[in-house]
Amino acid sequence: MIDVPFLTITPGTRDGIIRDERFQDFVSALVSIESELNAVIEKEKQAEEEKASRDILKSVQRALKEALLSLPREEYGWLDVRGEGGAKRAGTGGAAAEAAAESEPAVEEESAAGLGLEGMSERKFYEYAGPLFSVAVSPASSLLAVGTEKTFRAVPRDKSRRTVESDVALSWSIKEGEGALSATAGEMTTFTAPEEPGITVLSVTAVQGETTCSGEATITVTAELVKKDEKTEGPKKGLPAYTYKRAPGELWRSRWDQPKNVIVINNGHADYLYAARKPGRKLKYICKLYAKELVLGNFPGFSREELLERMVELSLYTEENLK
Repeated sequence: MIDVPFLTITPGTRDGIIRDERFQDFVSALVSIESELNAVIEKEKQAEEEKASRDILKSVQRALKEALLSLPREEYGWLDVRGEGGAKRAGTGGAAAEAAAESEPAVEEESAAGLGLEGMSERKFYEYAGPLFSVAVSPASSLLAVGTEKTFRAVPRDKSRRTVESDVALSWSIKEGEGALSATAGEMTTFTAPEEPGITVLSVTAVQGETTCSGEATITVTAELVKKDEKTEGPKKGLPAYTYKRAPGELWRSRWDQPKNVIVINNGHADYLYAARKPGRKLKYICKLYAKELVLGNFPGFSREELLERMVELSLYTEENLK
């Protein structure tokens, strides 16, 4: 706000300025501070863009985390969202610093621990959970060899899909099929597969006061599993951060720099410019880019048709939880 008391106001309406000598003096005076004002405005814009980018990153990562609860762990186990010692923040030292030097500053990545089912440690008042509304089993679909074990976790939620952490009683049972449970009460239980292949449906019931709800998980028990090659299987990573690189006229929309675990988005592409006009559309666009890059990077050797099927699947479960 610039206070200019010496300007002459138009008589009568008093909603205009007379362009006399005083007005010319005002214009001349603004020239000397124009560059400083532009610098302040640019900093404000950059701060708003960085905050918007952080919000988008959190929304996309949270949606992906929720999607992985419902997708087969064996097929989508390439993102260790429950791992310890989260990935280094993008844009701090080493290779990440080189990436930031040739593009806009990378958005800080949430640590892998922060992406766990327990949620972020620091929450605003409206992020605390309300009454129990539903319960899910993580993972919702599993593939096990005969005689092996796997741990399952119950995730009770309120109507806004926030995790309910108190005053909830949980009980486990095998609804269909064979197998054994290490515990029938509590948040977690370990399932032991039978010696014969088959399909088992695991059920959990959550009770809070007069509210009761249930969730299920499907376990496919097989006699043989294709063993993974430990030599070719790379280290699991947390959900990547993203950064921008302006490349107008170039066809690529995004690229995943796997060594730095950063998705580079072309913010000069026509599709990005179109999506950026509305915050909701921009969020969905970046979510689709995440799905594309993660599927391409983690299903090597798949045909084009299979990759497209995987992208549709991951996008479906992710966008359902996008906020």
